[in-house]
Amino acid sequence: MVGALATTAAIGLVSLIFSGDLAAYRQQGIGLALFAAAALGVASAWGLSYRGAICHPQDATTVALAVAAAAIAARMGPGDGETLFATVFMLIALTSLTTAVALLATAHFRLGRIVRFVPHTVMGGFLTATGLLLVRGAAEMAAPWPWDEGSLDAQRTALALSAGAAIVALARWRGDDSIVPASFALLLALFYGWLGLSDTDLAEASQAGLLLGPFDDGFGLTTILDPDLTGRADYAQIWREAPTIALVALLAVIGATLNVSALSVETQTPLDLDRDLRAVAAGNALAALGGGLVGHHILGETLLARKITGVNTRWIGVGVAALGAAVLMFGAALLAALPVMVFAAAIAYIGFDFLYQWLWVERRRMPVEDFAVVALMLAVAGFVGFLEAVGVGVLTAAVIFAIGYARVDPVLRIASGSSYQSIVEGADGAGRSVAGPLDRTLVATLTGYLFFGVADRIHRRLRDAIAAQRDPPETLVLQMGRVAGVDASGAFALRRIESLAAAQGMRIMLVGARPSLLRRFAIMRLFDQAARHATFDDAILAIEEEADAPPPADAPRDDTPEDLLRPVALIADAWLEAPETVSAGGTIFHEGEPSDFLLILLEGRLQASRRTPGGDEVNIAVFLPGALVGEIGLLTGAARSASIVAARDSVVRRLTAERYAALSEEDPALARDLNAYIARMLARRLSRASSRVGDLS
Repeated sequence: MVGALATTAAIGLVSLIFSGDLAAYRQQGIGLALFAAAALGVASAWGLSYRGAICHPQDATTVALAVAAAAIAARMGPGDGETLFATVFMLIALTSLTTAVALLATAHFRLGRIVRFVPHTVMGGFLTATGLLLVRGAAEMAAPWPWDEGSLDAQRTALALSAGAAIVALARWRGDDSIVPASFALLLALFYGWLGLSDTDLAEASQAGLLLGPFDDGFGLTTILDPDLTGRADYAQIWREAPTIALVALLAVIGATLNVSALSVETQTPLDLDRDLRAVAAGNALAALGGGLVGHHILGETLLARKITGVNTRWIGVGVAALGAAVLMFGAALLAALPVMVFAAAIAYIGFDFLYQWLWVERRRMPVEDFAVVALMLAVAGFVGFLEAVGVGVLTAAVIFAIGYARVDPVLRIASGSSYQSIVEGADGAGRSVAGPLDRTLVATLTGYLFFGVADRIHRRLRDAIAAQRDPPETLVLQMGRVAGVDASGAFALRRIESLAAAQGMRIMLVGARPSLLRRFAIMRLFDQAARHATFDDAILAIEEEADAPPPADAPRDDTPEDLLRPVALIADAWLEAPETVSAGGTIFHEGEPSDFLLILLEGRLQASRRTPGGDEVNIAVFLPGALVGEIGLLTGAARSASIVAARDSVVRRLTAERYAALSEEDPALARDLNAYIARMLARRLSRASSRVGDLS
């Protein structure tokens, strides 16, 4: 049934091209359409990711080819008909071949993924408009417009549309798709039963317009495979239609990607778009060998086949291809005996099902503005055109998105630097706070895409935040790890921020900006003098290091490391190894290594880092004199959770696992003091880590 419907549609499509001066070659033209139907059917059967999907010649691409063919016929005139036909034949063949190349390129460069950015509402509008076009097509098929006065055309159309709507209502009410094939079988039985009861033979039924026929036999299989056609064609005329050839290829790529996405939505099945595009390219390349029409996925017939059979099988594509090939070789006598109203009802069924799904079921799941896009696309498709409806839908959805996105505050947070936790750790696990510099630091976290809709808000928020500070800030830290990009208006706002900071005597630090964003800043000449840091911790550490000026040589010394470690001061005398000097840049241990000692830092500075899944080193802590390092591994035996590197020339002492075990046996009281000290240190680290998680979230 689906094969007969698709084959009949292909025969009707080719009549658009072979009319006027080309009407004498209509039989050969039908052969081109049937050859394409067979070639595309084979490709759909074995290449598509959705089993049961059907590829076939398309109306939009055929209309464009019809315009080109008419232009060529007008320029060449009716003088040499053989040359005219050969030229149109090669026009169609080269267009199919160009389309195949375009589809392969789209798949190779994964350009089809662009369709994933099409909003769900636009896809809904596309399917709704498709439903409207299918209902229109069903009405036209039941009784071509205009209707003759006093004829039964209006009643036939109403009957076909009513039958399609009734099947939708019954299947939806019962929730059983098996009703669909049973309904069409009943319609076929009723039609042929009526013919028998009314003593109407097939010839009379055909004359009354009740059957798909009549069709002429002999569709020119030998003609379309004639190699002499390539030599008789006028390629100069074809070259003049190069823009149309490119347009057809573009329409095919757009149509294929949209139909694959729509099929995925309707069947709730993830599909491999690139695989489908390659399969359709193969089908068009095969069709080009016989001058076949351009084609791709045909949505209505695919879903009709799914409803009728209840299964997804590649034999549907095989059947469609086989029927097209059989009609090409043996004629269309079988098709001529099929009732046109039943096929019209089948098309109407799919159209009404689309309309019901998106105008009733999905409407209740959509916000008003989203459903307005669907309704607008339906109206444009009805009164203007299908492709125009898709364009209007994409544009409207983009405007709605821009308006909605502009309401999102691009400034996620503005706070004083003193409210953030430092990664610098001193004795007893206490985080160090450099009150002055961090109090005079303003931290702004930006997010999203900085475009014209949010540009002014960024500048206004930062200007007000700077004015609200009690003391003028010295440093402005812009966290840009969440910024996806910036347009010219966003750049203008950032340039105003740069000017504002310069006027206030503030320096700027950029944190976490992506390489692509930094390249864009370089092009726009933005933040040339700003310091750049990979992480926020690196920025805070830089501020703290600037404030950590070395004391004068004659200044009194602060607490000794033993004083910093008062609860376990005796460890230095009895259990620790001799002091060890580590030069700046030296690695003490690596992440993942076995843990067999802890360190006490006596002088200098150590830095801890971890490797991310992407392979980058991220600083997670900085240790000052008096800090314990590596205690977790010593207590638990777990591998090192981070790498430790000397940030400056440092002096450390080790407590090995063997000496720790001996300490626990020989001096339990001292071991208890050490464990209590470690517990307090870990508790403080946990508290600071919780605060940092709060900062990040």
